[in-house]
Amino acid sequence: MQSRNLWGHLQSDSGRDGESEGRGSSEYDSECVVPGATAAGTYPVTLQVTAAGAPSAQTASFNLVVTANPDFVLSEPSAFPQVSVGSTGTNGPISVVSLDGFSGAVSLSCPATYGAGSCSISPATVSSFPATVILTVNGSAFAAGSYSFCISATSGSIVHTLAVPFTVGDYSISGTRTVSVTPGAQATANLHLASSYSYAGKINATCDATALPAAMCTLRPANPLSLASGGTTDFTATINVPNDASAGQYSIKVNTPDTSGSPSHDV
Repeated sequence: MQSRNLWGHLQSDSGRDGESEGRGSSEYDSECVVPGATAAGTYPVTLQVTAAGAPSAQTASFNLVVTANPDFVLSEPSAFPQVSVGSTGTNGPISVVSLDGFSGAVSLSCPATYGAGSCSISPATVSSFPATVILTVNGSAFAAGSYSFCISATSGSIVHTLAVPFTVGDYSISGTRTVSVTPGAQATANLHLASSYSYAGKINATCDATALPAAMCTLRPANPLSLASGGTTDFTATINVPNDASAGQYSIKVNTPDTSGSPSHDV
């Protein structure tokens, strides 16, 4: 949109028996808001002001000249998707739209704010509009948290930027670290998954009991384990200890990778 401020004054007379008793004036500012789709040209505008006590409405006229201003606009059609810690490529669209017949080539770039390779844009240049480019965020460059990229778009002397906020989510695993058991008995570890920074996904948990020969480890509930954004999920690891197990300390490892591969944590 374009706007134009206009300054002027209106003057009115009042009197008795046809004679002027006094003269008054008032100043005003006028702003005209022109829709972006308005065609270039000259448009007559008339202002009308009615004042209390004035014998009649006062008017003032001017011509509003609308000129073409070729330009382009960047926007994010939808919020950028959730990024997971360790992920290699999460994509989101960026729109480029022309205004007033703009037809130049627009070059887009993503800053190395969080390190080289933390983001990329494809294609990097567009010249046909409307256009959509894809912003890719590399989750392996981030710890869990909230971030924002400032996308830059340039065409000659025209430069525009667009802030793209996004969240990198992760989860933690906690619970029983040590259990004591006798040969031939069964031990259970209670484990807890917790989402952080809006992580949501499915997790395939595995249990490695090879450190204790002939032992068996069972996880419940069955995979995949669902973890909602901001939520928690509990599960158990049950170890069946063989009758001939030797006394000692054994390391039982529970691994919990996201079904996509990242993130992944163990205990």
